[in-house]
Amino acid sequence: MKRIITALTVLLLLSGCLASQLENTLDNYNKPGGQSDTLSGNYTIDEFLELIAPAQQARDDFSEYATTTKEDFDNVARVYADALEKIGFKAGDVITISGKFHGMFSLKEYDMASITLTDSTHEKKFPIDGVYSKTGWATLLKKYENIKVTFTVGNKINDDGTESLTFEDAEVIAPSKIEYASNCSVSEGKSEIAFGEVVDIYHITYTEEELDKLIEDVKDNPNQNNLYHWYLAEKNCDCFVMIRDEAKNEIGVFIQTIFDGTPKIGDKIGCRGEVYQRGEGNVKEKFMDSTSLVGGFYIYEDE
Repeated sequence: MKRIITALTVLLLLSGCLASQLENTLDNYNKPGGQSDTLSGNYTIDEFLELIAPAQQARDDFSEYATTTKEDFDNVARVYADALEKIGFKAGDVITISGKFHGMFSLKEYDMASITLTDSTHEKKFPIDGVYSKTGWATLLKKYENIKVTFTVGNKINDDGTESLTFEDAEVIAPSKIEYASNCSVSEGKSEIAFGEVVDIYHITYTEEELDKLIEDVKDNPNQNNLYHWYLAEKNCDCFVMIRDEAKNEIGVFIQTIFDGTPKIGDKIGCRGEVYQRGEGNVKEKFMDSTSLVGGFYIYEDE
């Protein structure tokens, strides 16, 4: 019993210290925009990260000894939300950030997408949740391409009925949506984007152990004509599709359907990824790995 009381006392003291530290940090913090009562506006990624730095510090301090339980997760999120409110954010604020595209994690089935921006050094990162139906095409952007993302400050309803501020509904507003443009003529040895109609779909049947063996057999052999990249892509994907453009050019693409959906024969898709070539003599074929960190694919459902 004594141990429980002591632990509770330490937790209360820690919470009090963190709250006091946060108040002191925010008291000495000059909110941008002079006397403006809203933080809506345009920011560079550097300016915005400086703006929310006290909230991120409060979250990091509070989460240092947090466990993976839902209760601790919710408490960390609440500390972060409370700190954002103290900085001056309010539900309804609309924020636009200019930065560089670092990547996107998506779950099309749940209409979810998280876009990550980074600064020019590629060291500072800021993920923001969006809606796949609005932002799914952004998976075709080049890594570190300049982008503008707009999002709103909303209210999340907690399990206990209270409300917490949250950043949501992120949407890429620049560059404009990458439109479908039939083209499978891509160059080997670099990240490219290809557009075409799905003409064949193959599901991967090798086991992970079998692919590991194949990768090990060819990884140090320079004469294997990119079989290493072929097997590696095969290991990281769950599907291989052949796409064809209007000029009848074709390319095979390794894709991961769990994130961006499963295409059907006849679907028009855009794919970004590293392009390789395998084969010998006159029998050569190009293929694309869209499962890499610089890759992805998007189904153009309205085409």
